[in-house]
This record gives sequence, structure tokens and C-alpha cells, in this order.
Amino acid sequence: MVSHGDIKVAQGNWQQAAELYQQALKLNPKEPAALNGIGRTLMQQGKHREATDLFFEATQLEPTNPHYFINAAESLFAQGRRSEAVLWAKQAIERGIKEHPILEKLGLKP
Repeated sequence: MVSHGDIKVAQGNWQQAAELYQQALKLNPKEPAALNGIGRTLMQQGKHREATDLFFEATQLEPTNPHYFINAAESLFAQGRRSEAVLWAKQAIERGIKEHPILEKLGLKP
């Protein structure tokens, strides 16, 4: 389900992606990739606070995945929480993120 949601995101179909991520969560409520996917769809809707909570949960479930950390950073930045965004972006860099638009916005190009 999650990979199908990712395909829909790549196609720009955020609504169908959200539905697929929700289905994945029904099968496994602690699926970090589905939480991350729903968070991304919420960010597209401007619901950054809700998205951030999901990214935080995803990082707790899978703390080695840098994408969850960078998404949290991006969502925090969108809320005007720059100092927190910097901390989360640094954690994403430590976990292997090398490039992402938010890094440049935060002055953290590795």
C-alpha cells in the first residue's frame, strides 16, 4: 500500500496517495512509512502541525530513516519554528541526507 501511495505522490495525485497511506495504517497502525506518507499529504494541504506530529511518530518507530527527520524539519520550518527545524535537519544529515531544499533554506548545505 505504501509504495502505491508513493507512486500516486510522484504522479501528483495527493488525494489517492492519502487514501492508500490510510489503508496501510489500518493494516499496521505503527507503519512509519505510512505515517510519513500521510504527513507529506498533510503538508501539501498546509496542515503542518498535524504533519509534524506524524513525522515525529515515524522517527520514533524508525529512527534510522533520514527522510522522516528531513520532513519533520521542513514542516517545522513551515510553522516558523526555525531553530527546531535546524535540529531536525542536522539529525537528517547525520543519517545520510545530502541534499534537500530545506537544507539550503536553513543554511545547512553539507
